[in-house]
Amino acid sequence: MDPIRVVPWHFGAVAIRKGAVLYCLPVEEDVRELDDETPYREIKVPARPDRKVQEWFPATRWNYALDIRRFVCREGQEEIRLSPEAPPAYLKTWGTPDPFWGCEGNTAALS
Repeated sequence: MDPIRVVPWHFGAVAIRKGAVLYCLPVEEDVRELDDETPYREIKVPARPDRKVQEWFPATRWNYALDIRRFVCREGQEEIRLSPEAPPAYLKTWGTPDPFWGCEGNTAALS
């Protein structure tokens, strides 16, 4: 069984992994449908009748600084179901919202 590892990322951030599994925070989304005429779009995407143009924004808090010294991992169910409501494993840790980590140009960036 693979151990849980804290892996360094960009700008002092970390990721928590166990083998090929990358643990993540479930973030609710705000999906906005756009048309070809939206004036503030940096990247113009031609409209297609079979596909809607969408932008996705976080609707819940996502920018936490983790306390990586303590966490709890729960694993194992007889039946593996890949759904947010009943994940086969989850990690519980402690964190604090980071006021210096925000969005810049619709991308996570350090302020």
